[in-house]
Amino acid sequence: MGIARCLWVLPRGVGFRLKARVVSRLACLSAIALLLTVPFAQAAQRSRPASDDQGQALGLTGRPERIVSLAPHATELLFAAGAGGRVVAVDPASDFPPEASQLPRIAAWPRPDLEALRAAAPDLVLVWGAGLRPELREAIARIAPVWVSEPSTLEAIPHTLRRLGQLAGDAQRAELEADQFAQRLASLRAGASHAGRVRVFYQAWARPLVTVSNRDLIGDAIRLCGGQNVFGHEGAAARQIDHEALRAARPQLVVLGDGSNPQAPGGEPLARWQSRWVGTPPAVVAIPPDLLQRPSPRVIDGVQRLCAAIRSVAEASERPPLRSAGLP
Repeated sequence: MGIARCLWVLPRGVGFRLKARVVSRLACLSAIALLLTVPFAQAAQRSRPASDDQGQALGLTGRPERIVSLAPHATELLFAAGAGGRVVAVDPASDFPPEASQLPRIAAWPRPDLEALRAAAPDLVLVWGAGLRPELREAIARIAPVWVSEPSTLEAIPHTLRRLGQLAGDAQRAELEADQFAQRLASLRAGASHAGRVRVFYQAWARPLVTVSNRDLIGDAIRLCGGQNVFGHEGAAARQIDHEALRAARPQLVVLGDGSNPQAPGGEPLARWQSRWVGTPPAVVAIPPDLLQRPSPRVIDGVQRLCAAIRSVAEASERPPLRSAGLP
């Protein structure tokens, strides 16, 4: 019912219809109050200072029109949130979506190319929080407002999409992307009925051998899929381990997240995990790094593969051993 119709003066009348008309009028007035309140609430929300994942205020004076992304996951988030048309440069590792590969490149690691960044004339720069020293953030902030993007949980990704959509992209598109991600996440969580029964080792790097703890997004994914990260208790997000410590941890599933191919010629690294293992060797699965190590919308595809691998190991452990049935 529109405001004009709600304001229409009720005709005079008596009898039993009067009470119904009064109730209808009160409902209309309540609707008008709500409609008048919404714009003020939205304006108050827009007036709140935007902040990054570390809680630092961005200091934006308006909608950013020239954005530089110095992290692959941030590039993917921006395009998914409908802000890809405002991205003017990316870091060399940003390779998705394909449109990002056509943009100018600015070195980001180990130290951003500040001269190239200044030449891009950005009004917003997105960086990854891991390893970002305070002096580097300050140097970038002297060029443009800085958004430190560091989603540490899977649930943080749809939240970041919505924020980026409202701040610099297409709010409606970002909301749709966020809802689809959240729905797939809920479905995967509901399907993990074997919580904590499969011991998982994630290989983030092969030489030296590096893994991650539960402080990392990958640890969150293992937990969601019903696995137990064998080095999840570590204090650091990532750490180097030796093979003896790995054998002692007795993983049932090894996830190769460093781009290793378990079917490579010569059997490496499959031979390392199976023929050299003491006792029952773990199952091995390879998941592309950009599908589990980047906190972007595509991580849900990596999580789906991870959940399938954990479920397969759990189901295999529940099956009784094969018997010879009297055969020699």
